[in-house]
Amino acid sequence: LELDIRYFRYLWPHLPQLLLGLGTMLGVAALDVLSPWPLKYIVDNVIGGQPFSGPASRAIVAVLGSDPRLQTALFGGLIIVFAAIGGLFQFTYEYMQGVIQARTTFRLRSHAFGQLQNLSLQFHDQSRAGEVISRVTGDASRVMDALVGSTGEIIVNALKFAGIALVMLFVNWRFSLIALAYAPLLLFLFSAFRRNIKASAETARAEEGEMMAVTQETVVGIRVVQAFGREADEQRRFDRHGEARVQAGLRTALWEASFEPVVDVIKAAGVAAVVWYGVAQIYAGQLTVGELLIFLSYLSTFYSPLKKFSKLAGALQKA
Repeated sequence: LELDIRYFRYLWPHLPQLLLGLGTMLGVAALDVLSPWPLKYIVDNVIGGQPFSGPASRAIVAVLGSDPRLQTALFGGLIIVFAAIGGLFQFTYEYMQGVIQARTTFRLRSHAFGQLQNLSLQFHDQSRAGEVISRVTGDASRVMDALVGSTGEIIVNALKFAGIALVMLFVNWRFSLIALAYAPLLLFLFSAFRRNIKASAETARAEEGEMMAVTQETVVGIRVVQAFGREADEQRRFDRHGEARVQAGLRTALWEASFEPVVDVIKAAGVAAVVWYGVAQIYAGQLTVGELLIFLSYLSTFYSPLKKFSKLAGALQKA
């Protein structure tokens, strides 16, 4: 997922917003890791009757006593609190992302427009005006969408991915190895999908430039086109590039759409393996029902970032 490092200079004026966005990213990732735990305590300690352990758990018992209704209300309240704080973090992150993306896109377009006016006449004579216009307007938006939007999403999902993996290893490392065994396969498939998306996106971008160039040349020379009756010829030129653009877009859509079902199948295999091994560990007294629920919840969250990566890779390669 390559981006020219020179584009990052457009982000420095927005460093405070970037730091705030980074903080909310960490908050979202942390809450995704913490959110299954109240349910675990409800199942294991409130319903299952297991004694609470740890200073925080003993403090809960000291305050609420052994009333299961009060304990359930507390843990249920924690679920709501985690969801509310997560929603606030998500709102802040997405708003900061939108502000930064809008301002950096304008700065890049303004800089590109200024550079365009200083280029030599030879460059302008050799370049097609439509393609140049497409670069200044359309490509600037795609670059900043990739740099600010897609890259931010990748960071958030990578943090979730790493945090969940570490917590799973901490809770039960043997169990975690089974749950994480499919991750290398998914990463390999993602790399293969990304290469195909990149090739299709490059073809689509080139054809878009050709379509813009044909449109600009036809509009500028419309008197000549009509005088010599070349309307059908220009239409065929435009349609030829348009059809090539459609085919490239369809190939990109095919690769993006096919990755998610592959992840779902591999995820189902992982869930089946976790359930089989988890039930055996529960009967052997090595695992609790609540811990199994945590692992199943983490598996769902664990594979979600990988499903998003295919779409994010498409956005990055279009930039």
